[in-house]
Amino acid sequence: MNAIRNCLLPVLTASFVVGCAPFQGTAVPPITKPLDPQAYTWYPKRSVSGPVLVFVSIPRQEAVVYRNGVRIGRAAVSTGRPGNQTPTGVFQILQKEVDHHSKTYDNAPMPYMERLTWEGVALHAGFNPGR
Repeated sequence: MNAIRNCLLPVLTASFVVGCAPFQGTAVPPITKPLDPQAYTWYPKRSVSGPVLVFVSIPRQEAVVYRNGVRIGRAAVSTGRPGNQTPTGVFQILQKEVDHHSKTYDNAPMPYMERLTWEGVALHAGFNPGR
């Protein structure tokens, strides 16, 4: 796990780590402005293979998707609200469900759910209220 974490470190810090394969893909312009709610960018051909990392920034309210260390997408997100704050940490996807409905939030639709914890934390599509 440490080897994997060390190889992902350049994604977050842009530093070089000895022993990691060099990134391969298209050069990508820097992120300059925040996305509006519901907005996203998706360029999967910038890097067509390699490990995928989704980095969620709570302060910026956005998710950034990297494949093999190359940014291939961004999306505006809405993270947890007071009382149900979004936890921080490193998570693996435990389960996927295309047509999921919440057992916690009055059967609310949560399409394309990707479960991160068995306690109810998940990534999913849906309306983004912008907060």
